[in-house]
Amino acid sequence: MPLMGSLYIGSSGLQTSQNALNTTAHNLSNVDTTGYTRQQVQEFHLSCVTLSTDPKSISNKQTGLGVTYSRVKQVRDYFLDKTYRKESGRSMFYEVSTEVMEEVESQLGELNGEAFQTTMTDFWTAKDPSSSVTQGMLVQRAAEFVQRAGAVYSGLSSYQNNLNTQIKQNVDKINKYGNQLLTLNDQIRAIESGGIEHANDLRDARNQILDELAELTNMTFSEDRYGSVSVQIEGVDLLRFLEYGKTILFLPICGYTLSVDTPADLETVQAILHRRTSTL
Repeated sequence: MPLMGSLYIGSSGLQTSQNALNTTAHNLSNVDTTGYTRQQVQEFHLSCVTLSTDPKSISNKQTGLGVTYSRVKQVRDYFLDKTYRKESGRSMFYEVSTEVMEEVESQLGELNGEAFQTTMTDFWTAKDPSSSVTQGMLVQRAAEFVQRAGAVYSGLSSYQNNLNTQIKQNVDKINKYGNQLLTLNDQIRAIESGGIEHANDLRDARNQILDELAELTNMTFSEDRYGSVSVQIEGVDLLRFLEYGKTILFLPICGYTLSVDTPADLETVQAILHRRTSTL
């Protein structure tokens, strides 16, 4: 091989190694970055030059022209992402359900020895008004029952308002994440449309949003061949609605999934939510 050819092979190896070192430095600088995925350089050999052919040989006599890097990929598994998001959503569902049940038990006094059931039992056992002693006890037990029932109602109403506030905050967060996903989809398509570059850092940001959405909702996701991700929440295509300028309003307690176009519609839905939850 001529001297310049050998120098070119050495130069291609140095350039590829430099790119690999840059990727390693990028990995180290983002060790503490939330949602960052380790990146890895894939190397590929350049075309070979055939020096001679021999039908009796297993292969032709060839010499390489060096090495180059084909792409920088994320060390990430789609199957594990899908499984993690499914299980994290299920875990958060049971965690929230447990917290609600513990709060209701606390309001009813089941955890601190002053159960509401005891007050009801005492009132029921004092129902016989045949004697003045029983009559006085009935009045006393009735007063205790009314006082205890009022305290339980007040506590449960306050907790219900807190839950409604948390739902609204989570709904706002879901809509915000949806708008961010739309922006990231556009940016990723713009970078990867040429088939040369890969928007790994933008994909990390998008995957982080999908992880957080999985903890808030029962969602599924898919990616098309252009690199755009679509998200379905309870059968509703979140990003498609947001693309049309709508706002998705989820009412998981009431079992509703609605799309809201205007503030007037939002006020109507909130009134429906208030009436529905007040009867629970």
